[in-house]
This record gives sequence, structure tokens and C-alpha cells, in this order.
Amino acid sequence: MVMPERPVRMIAKALFTLAITLCSWGQSAVADDWYQAGEVLTFNVSYRMGFFDISAGQAELHYAPGTDHRYTLTARAWNRDGVKGIIQMRDRIVAKGQHGSAQSFLTDTYTLRLNENDYKADKLVIFDRKNATTSYTNRRAPNEPAKVQPLKDHARDLFSALYSLRMSAVETDTGKVYTLPIRELDRALTLQVKVLGHERLETKAGTFNALHVQPVTMDGPDGRKKDRLHIWVTDDARHMPLRIELRMALGAFTGELASYGGLNTPSRAPEDLPLSGDVTMTKEVLPHANPL
Repeated sequence: MVMPERPVRMIAKALFTLAITLCSWGQSAVADDWYQAGEVLTFNVSYRMGFFDISAGQAELHYAPGTDHRYTLTARAWNRDGVKGIIQMRDRIVAKGQHGSAQSFLTDTYTLRLNENDYKADKLVIFDRKNATTSYTNRRAPNEPAKVQPLKDHARDLFSALYSLRMSAVETDTGKVYTLPIRELDRALTLQVKVLGHERLETKAGTFNALHVQPVTMDGPDGRKKDRLHIWVTDDARHMPLRIELRMALGAFTGELASYGGLNTPSRAPEDLPLSGDVTMTKEVLPHANPL
């Protein structure tokens, strides 16, 4: 079975959105010194509509601190083998940067590589903080010139912005809103994360006191808003992710924490989706939608 282009693209975008957002909000329970030691978090992703709950794939975050206050954040998302008749995906984001004296997770480079059925993307954003500019390059279109744009102070990619918020978000009263400037490829956006409330949440891992938050991205003060994400994290200093929902017109994609550990934790990612280097798909390739 091959699905029409639009549903296929929605599935791919949902899986990867969950990869970024789940991993960024999750604070490791394996050690209090995750910031210095690094961590690996893995999530199961499913599609739910009514009584139906279909496993769709997995997502992983790999956070590795480096020397001289450097860091590397890598998010990977892949489909479950059982849904390869619908979509095959091997997607990866790598954000590299540094921790400043007053600000953490300041992006230097952001690389997006997508392999979704027969669609591929390879995009790079360079953050030049000295000259207050960003340079966006579509590396699969070498004849297109780089797009240089002004950079707001402390603007980051979405991945690093959420991770910096994880470090600084200490007020959790209902109604509290955190606002950060972000850069999504060649677009300057605003990220707002609002605390919706405190709840008791039942999961397969048990019942928890949870903090319900909603991240919203906005294209200008009066521009288009994306507000379909809802996230539940433990209502404590860890802010460990319990559940995330990406709500659709019909049903929702849901991600739940599957495992967590240090950098020595074995990865569940497929061999053709490494932390660095080429991203490939070794299985049957299916037709896919138009690019982003």
C-alpha cells in the first residue's frame, strides 16, 4: 500500500516533530549532572484515534558535551519496520554550538538531513554571532546562493532553544509563558511555551504529578501560529517527559519515553541512520511527497 502524498508527508513531519520536542524537554533521570555527562533518550511514537493505537516508529536524542564549553545535540527519527508500506524515514538533525557565560545552548551550526521514501533533503544554517547574521544553504541545490539574514540576539534553532529553556525554566505557575526568538531554516520565528496546568497523569510507567505545557511557534506577532503540540513532564526539578501529543484533524501522534541513560547507553537507531556521516535507506524505497 502506498498512501497519497499529503498523508505521507504529515506522518513524516509528525514523527520528526516529536523527535525534536520530546527530546528537548526531557531532563534525564539517570544523573543530576546530565549537563556535564551527556545523555541518550529514546521514545516510542504511535498514532492514536479513538480505540486505535498503532506503533509508528521511534525517536532518539543524543546530547554530548564537548571541550571548551561546546555541545552537540543529535535528534534521529525512524519508522517501525511494520509500517514500511506507508513510509520509510531516516531523519536526523544535528545542532552544534557553545555555552556562553550568560546563555546556554547558543547554536553555531544546524544541519537537517531527511530521507523519507524517495525524498531527500540536506540543509545547513550557520549562525554568525560576531556579525549577527545567519546563512541558510540548501546543499541539494548547489546553484542556489546562500541566503544571509539578520540574527536576533540569542536566537537559536528550535532544538537548542528548547534545551536552553530546560535549563532556565524554573517558574511553573499556571499561565506562565516563556518566549524565545528562534530560527527555522530561513525563517525568523518566535517560540512561546505556556504552562497550561498541573495534573495527575496515568501512564504505563505509573501515575505521576505532571506539568502540562504547550509550545507555540509564531511567524511575527500577528502571523500564523502552530499550536498543535501538548507536552506533559514530571512536575519536579527533572522535568522528565511523560507524554507528548501532536494533535491532527483526525487523531493524534503520541510519544512516550521508552528508555534513558548516559552516553554509553546502546542506541536503538538503525545502522543506516548513524550519529554522523551519510544517512541512507537500505530497504525498499517508496514514492514520496513534495519537499518541505
